[in-house]
Amino acid sequence: MKLNRINGTAATEVELPNGNTVLFSYATPVAVHIPGRGYFKTSSFYSRTTSKHIGQFLARNGGSKILMMPQADLDAMGA
Repeated sequence: MKLNRINGTAATEVELPNGNTVLFSYATPVAVHIPGRGYFKTSSFYSRTTSKHIGQFLARNGGSKILMMPQADLDAMGA
């Protein structure tokens, strides 16, 4: 597992052993890249800042198309 703190923000990326990269905004998992499946973001809205973190995650990682995922599924990945 690899932790990547995003400088100057309350966002953190965690690379899991299975290859998934989960984006945390503050302490909440809000987006994920699943190799072979694509990029997913939470179906819940938290704040303008969290939306900005998600947008930056996509821009850094080249995600052009993002699908919605229930927050409960993202919570399970971040556990």
